Amino acid sequence: GVRQVFDEITANKKLLVGHNCFYDLLHVLQSFYSDLPSSVHEFKTMWTQRFPVGLDTKFLAETHELLSPLQPPSTLKGLADFMAGHAAAQSEQQASTFTFEVDAPMCGSPRYRLPHQYAPFLLETESPTQGGGFLADAGGADDLSHEAGYDSLLTSLAVLFQLDTILKKRSMQWADLSCELAPKDGVRTVSDLLPLSVNRIRLVKTQPSMINLSGRDESDMSRHFLMTGFPPTWKKWEIMKVWSPVWVSLSWIDETSCWVITKNDDDVKNITMIYKMLPDPQFKLLTYDEYKAQEQSFGAHSLEPGNES
Repeated sequence: GVRQVFDEITANKKLLVGHNCFYDLLHVLQSFYSDLPSSVHEFKTMWTQRFPVGLDTKFLAETHELLSPLQPPSTLKGLADFMAGHAAAQSEQQASTFTFEVDAPMCGSPRYRLPHQYAPFLLETESPTQGGGFLADAGGADDLSHEAGYDSLLTSLAVLFQLDTILKKRSMQWADLSCELAPKDGVRTVSDLLPLSVNRIRLVKTQPSMINLSGRDESDMSRHFLMTGFPPTWKKWEIMKVWSPVWVSLSWIDETSCWVITKNDDDVKNITMIYKMLPDPQFKLLTYDEYKAQEQSFGAHSLEPGNES
């Protein structure tokens, strides 16, 4: 059954990809392996023993320095369609592209239809499966979001186009990259290409806003700053420009406050220095420790996980 599929992924040490997939990971572990453990640390250990390398396409889209500026949609279908269109435009400019073939029996189900932006990449199969190829006609494409096979297809396509965009931006070829854990000499792994993205899984309405399955304990909030009181008209890029050239992630609380999240300890120092250098900031910035001290002193509404508004 399905357990055999996961066992094959584990045995062959394949890259596992999901989209906004934390609950999916919990469901897989509980359904096919064991009861969920009582601690996050134990869960990380149990998961990475079976699936040592994974990607979350939503986290990648929101945080990678070459993808986040594109401002892609957050939904799976929106992201996949957007990245396909972006990759098609890149290919026209660079006169190079990659192609893929969808060749999966649908077991009597209708074949999935992909929108026109996939056309430059799709190799139609010759099999006489009902309805012809996978490319939609002028009548439009299917939207079967949340149907398991369809979402699996879109997740695979989304990560392919994300990787293609990153490779092109870094003047690399697909031959330079391997999804194996131990590739041949001279070939980079996905972990090499995306050291700050692998095994980072997006979390919803909580801080930290992601869990690092193979890294340090995510309960450490030392890289989080509370930025509050800025104008409600400010959008993501107005806030990002304040902290440039430091690259930060944002987790919104409401229209005038958010968490600013840095990648490393050096950027924590840089954010602090930038704030001190601002002549007349239109907002207040607190470290996590300062926020906790203020909360205890004044009884402020908690913005801890589970209370984010």
